[in-house]
Amino acid sequence: MNSSSTTARLARVATILLLWLAGAAGAAALAPDQLVNQTTERVISLAREAKGYYDKDPQRLNQQVESVMRDVVDFDGFARGVMGTYASEQKFKALKTDTERAAFQARITKFTDIFRRGLVETYAKGLLKFNGQRIETVPGRSSVNGNTATVVQNVYGNADKPYVIQYSLRQDNGGDWKLRNVIIEGVNLGQTYRNQFASAAEQYGGDLDRQGWRAMTTTALSPASDTLSVSGVLDFETTVQLLAQGREWIESAAPAQFTIDLSRVEYSSSAGLALLLEWLRIAEVKQKQVALTGMPAHMQALVRVGGLEQLKQLLLSRLDNAEVEVTGDGRHFDIVVVSDAFVGLSPLKKQQLVYGALQAEIADGSVHAVNMKTLTRAEWQRLNA
Repeated sequence: MNSSSTTARLARVATILLLWLAGAAGAAALAPDQLVNQTTERVISLAREAKGYYDKDPQRLNQQVESVMRDVVDFDGFARGVMGTYASEQKFKALKTDTERAAFQARITKFTDIFRRGLVETYAKGLLKFNGQRIETVPGRSSVNGNTATVVQNVYGNADKPYVIQYSLRQDNGGDWKLRNVIIEGVNLGQTYRNQFASAAEQYGGDLDRQGWRAMTTTALSPASDTLSVSGVLDFETTVQLLAQGREWIESAAPAQFTIDLSRVEYSSSAGLALLLEWLRIAEVKQKQVALTGMPAHMQALVRVGGLEQLKQLLLSRLDNAEVEVTGDGRHFDIVVVSDAFVGLSPLKKQQLVYGALQAEIADGSVHAVNMKTLTRAEWQRLNA
């Protein structure tokens, strides 16, 4: 795989995050940029040591990582941010009984614990991929503003340009700096988890006591050479991440082979899978060879499509004043929906409207669309003028 691809870059950079976390304990009295510099140097030796024992004793690394991360990461604040309105003070104040308030706090505690363990396991594995790249803090882009701070690092590897990591820290009441968020090559980790949580919560009608919502905490994109392993939730947001990570690879001139392992996906939405399959089509046009392996049964059900006419009639019956065309070759299907209901909507909102019309069929696996074009009548007329 092209060494300069965004996928490979994010894989390496994500490991640096753990390296910093693992060595930061006990150094909170330092200024944020000093903390990042010194702890990064300290944990390089930890990465090398872990490679020697991880195959035989992976729990040893997990326990060590969890121990130090507890002192460095504001897990409570991080988890509450991910939960969004489900953990808001406003929602808590609206509760009327002590029982409701106790259940509210218990759900936050429960999610924080699962969230913490998911992060620890993900980054403990990522730690092993660190190969000793040069790391520098960028003074001109790092800053402290009261009790908040931003630290920017450049990580130099085999690519021409460095990977950029931006750490967001907050000072607690004791004066210790705690990690609250990370942006890796423009990918906002906190926002990504927040979107995944919202998707999982929506799937279960906001019932946070259902087992399924836990899947989002294990979502991980783990590139290794020519294989990308995806675990947890595969929805629209996580698939957008896949597209972003593979953009440089898809658009590069040299043909390449790439495998996406889906065996650990616990939940997949139709919209997410549709985007993933569309990525395969684009890659094929760009002379890339992409293979999906380990697709779970619940994902295979999503790609079963009834007859073309059946799909067309379903859409016509559920979308007001719409015109629909459905074509396909038995594997790839194209849907064109023309409706003035799309006026003023973003492309994403348009697609969500159409997927919503097929919600029941998508849920039982009888209907799934791969390519979709949504147009207003004015857009359709301009296109065919």
